[in-house]
Amino acid sequence: MKRKALGRGLSALLSEAPVEPIDQKTVLEIPLDSLEANRYQPRTIFEEESLKELAESIRTQGILQPLLVRLHPNDSEKYQILAGERRFRSALMAELATAPCIVLEAEEAKAMEIALVENLQRTDLSPVEEARAFKSLADRFALTQEDIAKRVGKSRAAITNALRLLLLPKEIIHALETEDITVGHAKALLSLRESRSLMPTFERVVEEGLSVRETEQLVHEILYPSRMTPPPPPKPQKEEDVNIKALEKSLESLFRTKVRVKMKSKKKGAIEIQFYDLDQLDDILKSWKIRL
Repeated sequence: MKRKALGRGLSALLSEAPVEPIDQKTVLEIPLDSLEANRYQPRTIFEEESLKELAESIRTQGILQPLLVRLHPNDSEKYQILAGERRFRSALMAELATAPCIVLEAEEAKAMEIALVENLQRTDLSPVEEARAFKSLADRFALTQEDIAKRVGKSRAAITNALRLLLLPKEIIHALETEDITVGHAKALLSLRESRSLMPTFERVVEEGLSVRETEQLVHEILYPSRMTPPPPPKPQKEEDVNIKALEKSLESLFRTKVRVKMKSKKKGAIEIQFYDLDQLDDILKSWKIRL
């Protein structure tokens, strides 16, 4: 499912100083060998086929939208790409010498912010790439989840849920990156993060190709076994138990009181006759023709 575009455009974000175009109307043709990828680029995987398609378009039409760059902080003869690394990579494939660029003045935090937002708007980042980008914003620039949410046009809950994915073991994160599991699977497995059952459950999900719904059900059964286990069926009565019960009923009818026959072994036992007062005891003894 494709991610919806952000509510605010990149231009709106860039208008929040401290980012100012050196000359907004000037597009410079900068040699490709003077451009360097942004180290804050959140995308780590570029699909080869997609790059080739864009390269073919660039050969025919050229680069229709300029790259956003800034002067390299450590090399005055180079520029660092803020937005447009896909176009840059495809331009290299198309064997172009230069690329159209707009040069901006941007501090480190804003450079990273632009790279993240540009990718969120144009092409979906993987869930892990997105989470790592949010974590970098938080760690490097001490931004709160609320700050990040405002900057990228997402809810705070979305930021929190994305960051929680990074709490999973590296094997599960890798499976999410390679699309062996989905975000739905990962969220279900997060419930087992403190459990020894996490990795065996993950392995079963992958091996059996369980759906998200099946994974959620499996996790629920692990977390709440008592709710999922039906009560054991009643044990069938032994034949001797049936005979003893019948004898107890006959004696109760005779003595008109509660009687229990307790077997201590196959041949030995005892009869327990309850009475509630001496008059009842006297009646019981009379029925047995016993005199005291």
